[in-house]
Amino acid sequence: MLAALRGGLQREWAAVQFAIHNVLAGALLLFVAVSALSHQRQMGLKASLAIEQLASVSWPLSFQYIALVACALAFALRMSLFPFHSWAMTWQRAVDRSASMAVLGGVLPLGAYGLLRYALPFCSDAFSAWRGIALPLLIFSVLATALSLLAERDSLRQLSLVASCQMGWIALGISSLDGDGLHGAAILLMGSGVVVAVLSCLLIRGEDRAVGALQSQGRWGVLWAMLALAGLPGLGLFPGYVLVGLAGVQWGWWGGPLALAAFLCAVWALRFFAQLSRSNAPHLSRNQYILLLPLVLYSCAIGLYPSFVARGGLAVVKEIIPMAMVSDGAAVAEVDSSSALLGVP
Repeated sequence: MLAALRGGLQREWAAVQFAIHNVLAGALLLFVAVSALSHQRQMGLKASLAIEQLASVSWPLSFQYIALVACALAFALRMSLFPFHSWAMTWQRAVDRSASMAVLGGVLPLGAYGLLRYALPFCSDAFSAWRGIALPLLIFSVLATALSLLAERDSLRQLSLVASCQMGWIALGISSLDGDGLHGAAILLMGSGVVVAVLSCLLIRGEDRAVGALQSQGRWGVLWAMLALAGLPGLGLFPGYVLVGLAGVQWGWWGGPLALAAFLCAVWALRFFAQLSRSNAPHLSRNQYILLLPLVLYSCAIGLYPSFVARGGLAVVKEIIPMAMVSDGAAVAEVDSSSALLGVP
């Protein structure tokens, strides 16, 4: 509705693309749900979609493979991971700022939450079996998104690419099946949506709509968002980057492309701010300051005190790991060590 009411000339096509991708993702998840209920009846169990029961059932490995492929495609569409990111780029280019904030700050993180909260416990054996395939694909996706970010000249489309890159980092942490990686994914999930939403609110369209020009309303706020996306210590995304990076060290030489992707995103963030700093845009109003201040403080609290969110959101991770049957001796030690690092009891 936001896209259809306000935006550029292509807003109707952006709304249609958004609807098609979400219907396709929903159809895949509906197929998984119906198949799970049917299998439970065949096994003589009470049919339920409660995640605790889904995680406790010994699903056939062949069914887990099918369910994992369907869930991965559905959540990759929702997260706009490369190469399923074109709809988000069209959306960002055509819609109004309010619709942009809703999708980049809400819809994309919701897809990542589904991958963490439901797909991982439900298809744990398939996750373990295919981790050697999933990790290289996701690293390639993050690196390809970072390269596209530097090559893209449309500022509006760059915002969707940086959000897709954040979702790739989260998917990497989840697929690592590592205590550090899962905790890092949860922190990035809680922080990236806030940072991208604040950035979308601080940017307005310039006069040159043909090239997607942007102007900065609050330069200090944009600088904060850019430094947060670049992983500056003390800001909201830094602990997540560190923990996913610690998990990446165990992947051998695959950690090199991941580090390169992080470096390229940091270069883009500084270049993007340098471009916006030359624009002459109005300052923020008092109402906008009132809206953004709690979000900025929340993100800084994540960076300075990860335990601030660890006791809530990361408690879900500590529940998911036993469900996913990753809790052997080594995994438990990893979970305990990363929890101690974050100050989680």
